Amino acid sequence: MDQESQERSGSSGFSAQTLNLLRSAGWSPERAVDIGRYVQALETEGYEVFPVVETFLRRFGGLEIAYPINFHSQSLTNSIHFDAAAAAAAVDNEGYVSKYAERIGVPVCVIGEADNRSTTLMMDQEGRVYGGFDDYLSFYGETGEQAIEHIIGRQNIKRL
Repeated sequence: MDQESQERSGSSGFSAQTLNLLRSAGWSPERAVDIGRYVQALETEGYEVFPVVETFLRRFGGLEIAYPINFHSQSLTNSIHFDAAAAAAAVDNEGYVSKYAERIGVPVCVIGEADNRSTTLMMDQEGRVYGGFDDYLSFYGETGEQAIEHIIGRQNIKRL
């Protein structure tokens, strides 16, 4: 078993670093929050809220996770959040998100923001997560959990 696998904690599949950051942000495996305000805001903005999005937001909705990064030899703090209402209000569905969906080839729903609120996070009906900023579009993971791990670890992010 490699070191990364050994550091994975329980059934969540998160690395020890990511799990610690999630816990510091208020997350636990049993976490379940009311998502009514997220669903209402998303639907008002014209998004279809897929069942997988609802499941993800129940577990992670409202969390803001700060994590350290090294950028050009500088130690900085980056963040990711899952306030879908705030994220949906911050981006133009018609101007950007609908164009991202066209490029991806399937409808998407906003779930949060990454990179200190500069990147819109979106999930498709299968649970795959994408990030968009202006013309930049990336694939972050097959699941919300995998995307969190990839974003925090700054790994396996594929530009589309």
